[in-house]
Amino acid sequence: MFYLIENDRHSVSGASVAEFDAWADSLCEEIASVDREVWDVFARWQFIYYLIENDVLVVQEEGGGTILLIETEEKTSADSGNETASQAS
Repeated sequence: MFYLIENDRHSVSGASVAEFDAWADSLCEEIASVDREVWDVFARWQFIYYLIENDVLVVQEEGGGTILLIETEEKTSADSGNETASQAS
C-alpha cells in the first residue's frame, strides 16, 4: 500500500520513521498515544485505519493490485472524541 506526497508514491511499510511521521503530521492536527520515534508497523496501520474511518483518507485501487491512500480535504485530530490514534480500531 502506498501514499502520495506531491504525486510521489511512498510505501507505508518501507517509509522511514521520519518520512512517515511527517506524512502523518500533515494529516492530523494532534497525534497521541503513539511512539512517534518508532512508528512500528502496528501503529502505522492503526493510524491509517483511524484516518480511513474518519474520512481523512480514502482507498483507491489501481491496476496491478496497487492500492493508494488518497487524502481528502478534511484534517483531523487523532485525539478527537477522547479516542487516540492508537486506540482507534
